[in-house]
Amino acid sequence: GAGFFGSIKGYDAMADGSATSLEGVTVVDPYTVKIELSRPDATFLHVMALNFASVVPKEAVDEYGTDFGKHPVGTGAFKLADWTIGQQLVFEKNADYWREGVPYLDSITFEVGQEPIVALLRLQQGEVDVPGDGIPPAKFNEVMDNPDEAKRVVVGGQLHTGYITLNVQMEPFDKVEVRQAMNMAINKDRIVQMINGRATPANQPLPPSMPGYTKDYEGYPFDQEKAKQMLADAGYPDGFETELYVMNTDPNPRIAQAIQQDLSQIGVKVDIKALAQANVIEAGGTPKTAPMIWSGGMAW
Repeated sequence: GAGFFGSIKGYDAMADGSATSLEGVTVVDPYTVKIELSRPDATFLHVMALNFASVVPKEAVDEYGTDFGKHPVGTGAFKLADWTIGQQLVFEKNADYWREGVPYLDSITFEVGQEPIVALLRLQQGEVDVPGDGIPPAKFNEVMDNPDEAKRVVVGGQLHTGYITLNVQMEPFDKVEVRQAMNMAINKDRIVQMINGRATPANQPLPPSMPGYTKDYEGYPFDQEKAKQMLADAGYPDGFETELYVMNTDPNPRIAQAIQQDLSQIGVKVDIKALAQANVIEAGGTPKTAPMIWSGGMAW
């Protein structure tokens, strides 16, 4: 996350190792830190809200070292009481919280590693209060058709964009015309329909709820005939064969199949590699391994 702080004065010296402290960050008094920027940066307040931008006590970091993440220190409404790795985290009320009268709860338990379908079932049985992954696509209509369950659903935009990566170090994606043709060949509206309309077709990297989203930008049209012509102009009149890596949890394999079907219309034959999330990430980080990746379920 260091790159997010590039506009802070002295960042370059810290990045190249010629400085041991960040010139633009100084302590004013025990409760105040002053940050100076080297250039205008309209995103800086958003950057300061990132989880790794929190001010933390140096003595705690020095004490725990690489284990600091398992001994969190902060000024939040709750403090960590118990952590069973891979199973659950229990937080208890922070009696020293700076806001009077809150939190309302004495404790809160997060259970991890639950399948979304199982989490929904447990919610319906009254065993949990909030499912962390939202409503599984396969159960969405069932939930929304039940008035008692539908009234408990919170609807809102997410700061998230699902996208396909194209590896520009691998042929034929080193040609911009090929990449543009792939974009125009995929019916994004159909993918949105597959997930019960719970998305907006993306025409730019930013989602609609994020500052900087350009409302009137049209992006690439869905035009398979033009895409076919662009492939021919790029030297692939008969298309080509490639692979699409995708996480193996619903609805991602179904979305991959829709992409596969669309690309077949312009002569591109796609072999789907449906794998666990860790394997998809590993393939993406290994040079010249994954020509295409559907990012669904892996955030940005």
